[in-house]
Amino acid sequence: MNDLEIRGQSNVVGKDIPNIVGGFGPGKRSMLAQDIAEFHGKPLKFVNQNINRNKNRFKKYVDIIDLTEEDFVVTLSNHGILSQNSVNRSKNIYLLSQRGYAKLIKIFNDDLSWEMYDRLLDDYFDIKDEKFNPLDRLELYVQQRRRKVQQLAEFNTDLFNVSSQASELIETF
Repeated sequence: MNDLEIRGQSNVVGKDIPNIVGGFGPGKRSMLAQDIAEFHGKPLKFVNQNINRNKNRFKKYVDIIDLTEEDFVVTLSNHGILSQNSVNRSKNIYLLSQRGYAKLIKIFNDDLSWEMYDRLLDDYFDIKDEKFNPLDRLELYVQQRRRKVQQLAEFNTDLFNVSSQASELIETF
């Protein structure tokens, strides 16, 4: 499980929301249930009830994280995203990945929800056209270099094995 980072804010469907990254993997964006409720014009209680009724459909740390069970709440409180009062009175504070959000839309299953899903994918989760900040670029570069080093190590092992087999054949003749 990864640490949460708050990387500024994005204006999504006319509302400023925090760019919450991590929790579900490096660079993976996520969204609070309270923001989803607001986008869909539904009470937070309705969203939480739907999540709780269908909890078996959400994979923990893949689709959803209950922040009340984790240390992440401190990060969100420190950035002013959640007040201490709201944390204290909340039974659940859900954070959803893009995949978790897609599952929630399936549960809602109304036209507005599907329309909002398309807009949120375009405005928030889809970062293809967004410029990566230097840390994101560095992280991507490091991941690519690690893969190359691993591939090179595997190649060297294979080459050593072939060389050993060739030496054995030469000695045999």
